[in-house]
Amino acid sequence: MFCESMFRAIDFLASHIKCLHQDFLPYQQQLVSLCKFFSITGRETADQLKSLEKWFWKTSFSNRYSTGQTTDKMNADLFTIIEIRKNNLAAINNVKTTVSEAEIIETQFSKRNPLTRAFLLLLSKKTPRDLVKGTTIDVTDALSGYNAKQYHHIFPNAFLKRQGFPKDKTFSTANFTFLPSDSNKAISSRKPSDYFNNIVPQNEFVDILNSNIIPVRRDLYDNDNYNDFLEKRAELILAEVDKLTN
Repeated sequence: MFCESMFRAIDFLASHIKCLHQDFLPYQQQLVSLCKFFSITGRETADQLKSLEKWFWKTSFSNRYSTGQTTDKMNADLFTIIEIRKNNLAAINNVKTTVSEAEIIETQFSKRNPLTRAFLLLLSKKTPRDLVKGTTIDVTDALSGYNAKQYHHIFPNAFLKRQGFPKDKTFSTANFTFLPSDSNKAISSRKPSDYFNNIVPQNEFVDILNSNIIPVRRDLYDNDNYNDFLEKRAELILAEVDKLTN
């Protein structure tokens, strides 16, 4: 019974969330509630699965398990899961996201923190496209193991260093996206005002940026305005979270 529940939980993560490796699960505690969901007798409905997705994204973009009273929070989540399986879908409203725009900007991109992992899963849902070639990025490799060559700065690190930005600012989670190594080399340390106008395919500019949850406002890049870019990107990221949780 447990093995079957675990198998179905893993399948749910892979098929509904695109989480292909446990290292990308924002919180390991989430797996307990997922197993509980699939251990309950009776076939789950499409609406129940949709509520489970909302629960996953809400708990991922929160500090739910980063602070104390973890056991109490897990018990609360298990209660919510059981209520969902009883078709009390409104129970999901008791779970809240807590991540702010400031936290997205201030959190440094690192596999070690839950917000980075949640962000990468969110971005994969958008089917991101290569900023240089415009082709759809195969995120399977990037999300089946932590391949650092698949993630790169949007405002190049070398460029930001020349502008005097400290490392904690240049490595903001809001400044990263999926980008294959060859495309990253094509961009190199070029200014955003250069490569957004001369390397990013102009005929698909809006679609490519939207697929990466990147602001489409050209003035951000024409003026190499990094601070405003971070604010607008964080705003867009939270807007995507809202779409998945409401």
